[in-house]
Amino acid sequence: MSSKSNFIIDIGNSRIKSSEVQDDKILESKTWERLELLVEALPKNKNTIVCSVKHNSEQIRNIFGDEVFIFNEHSKLPIQINYYTQQTLGRDRIASAVGAHYLFPLEDLLIIDAGSCITYDLLIKNSFEGGLISPGFKMRLKAMHEMTGQLPDVSEQSDQYTWELIGKSTASCMISGAKNGLKNEINGIVSDLKEKYGALKILITGGDAVLFENNLKGSIFVRSNLVPLGLNQILINNEDI
Repeated sequence: MSSKSNFIIDIGNSRIKSSEVQDDKILESKTWERLELLVEALPKNKNTIVCSVKHNSEQIRNIFGDEVFIFNEHSKLPIQINYYTQQTLGRDRIASAVGAHYLFPLEDLLIIDAGSCITYDLLIKNSFEGGLISPGFKMRLKAMHEMTGQLPDVSEQSDQYTWELIGKSTASCMISGAKNGLKNEINGIVSDLKEKYGALKILITGGDAVLFENNLKGSIFVRSNLVPLGLNQILINNEDI
């Protein structure tokens, strides 16, 4: 029997997203240009969780009021956290790990989130064991522009170019370097972690996941909605609070 649906709000570094989630299904999803518009559209009859990488709990409460559940360091989780600086651990990373664990509760997992940064997070025997963080695809392109005197900003032109290795213009050289460099980084890190930890189910999520879906080695599964699925499970796990 299905549970009722919940309203999920995910405030990231570069976008604001809401989802209506029921069990493992995303019933509806929307991206918002401004937070004020989302606040005005907040449903009155659904349990709601807010996760933000940009606001603390007090700021979220001031924005959304008392009717929402705020995902913070005091929230009960269905996984263990083995991480030295939990106060700096991104809530989105935890949510992705919880979502992955919900889908594959009996497996050791590597969750790759291809967003503003690329995060690689290990979930071993139901325990979040940390991972790696590196610059994301567009961040690499912007860094080349902002930290040099001549290279152009091509971060919004990347869809115009293929995976061809050798660029024939400055823009295509930059995009090839970012895309192929990141592809080989991901393949290399996956290989190293498999050598260290053995069999891992690899999941890739985040806004740039589709860029790499068909360009990585081995069995890597694209799951675009790990964060809202995880936040839904965290909300369910805290219903008695």
